[in-house]
Parts: sequence; structure tokens; C-alpha cells
Amino acid sequence: MTAVDPQLLNLAQSFPEAAVLQSFKELEAVLLTIRQRLPDDKPHRNLNEVLQALADDNQISQSVISLFQSLRQARNTAAHGKSGEKLTQGEAVELINQMKTLQGLFETVLNKLPPKSNRV
Repeated sequence: MTAVDPQLLNLAQSFPEAAVLQSFKELEAVLLTIRQRLPDDKPHRNLNEVLQALADDNQISQSVISLFQSLRQARNTAAHGKSGEKLTQGEAVELINQMKTLQGLFETVLNKLPPKSNRV
């Protein structure tokens, strides 16, 4: 499992929404790297298509896709939530832990993919 950065946990104490956004950005970065390394040479697919390609190749399950969608929704709520919908520190830490777990799973998938070839 990918360890949670202590600075991210500190950020969650003061600005839980910002911590969730940062954690999701790190999760997305792994998926974008996977997108570049998928062997079918379709570098312009969106993240849903990347997830579906991984599921079609039996690299991840549909429940992983569902978890990613739930976490993306939580990120969107954190980013665009109304003033009365503030995240608590505990909620932020829970979301961050889920994102880090998923990030670790995606990093395992990434490590199984062949390196990107240097095509011209």
C-alpha cells in the first residue's frame, strides 16, 4: 500500500478539501501513466476508458472502477461543495486512505505493463 504523506495529513487538518484534491491528483497521475503504457497505442482515451481497458484485460475488477468513480465524486464534492458542505478532517483522512489504497493497486498494475517503447 502506498504510504500517506505526513504533509498531506497535516494539510487535512487545516484544509481537508485541499488534501482530498491533492490526493486525487496523485491517483490520477498514476492512471495517466498507465494510459501512456497501455499496449494498444490509444494515448487519447479518458480515464474511464483507461479503467475499462484495464478491466477488459482482467487487470482490475468492476468494483475497482466503482470505487474510483465514488472517489472522483467525493473529489468533485470537495472541489465544488457549497459552504455548508465542508469535509471534516476525519472524512478527508478516510478518503485519502482509500485513494492511497487504490493508487497502490494501480501502481501494481503499472509495474506489470511493458515499458513504453521509443517509437518514432
